[in-house]
Amino acid sequence: MSEGEEIRVVTFDERFAADFARLNYRWIEEHFRIEPHDRELLDAPLGQMVEPGGEVFFGLADGAVAGTVAMVRTDADTYELTKMAVDPEFQGRGIANHLMRACIDLATADGV
Repeated sequence: MSEGEEIRVVTFDERFAADFARLNYRWIEEHFRIEPHDRELLDAPLGQMVEPGGEVFFGLADGAVAGTVAMVRTDADTYELTKMAVDPEFQGRGIANHLMRACIDLATADGV
């Protein structure tokens, strides 16, 4: 992380939905292959993850989307951490640590 760079984690905002898809499509295509279920989640994060009780977090570095992760609610007692990606330009700056902390805090606050 560069000197003075502000890292901030925010919850889902429709303005960042395209970044959620962009970062995750890039990562999946690089390491695996896109499957139909990936498209369902990545193309409609609000309806597929947030509205059913989950959350999508965005790590912002000086206001730019640097990374993202989703928490899908699978039942009343369980979240599944999914679709985590950090833009290669921002890797090595602790973005993933900030995103993981937000996931842990969400699960803890919900008593999961």
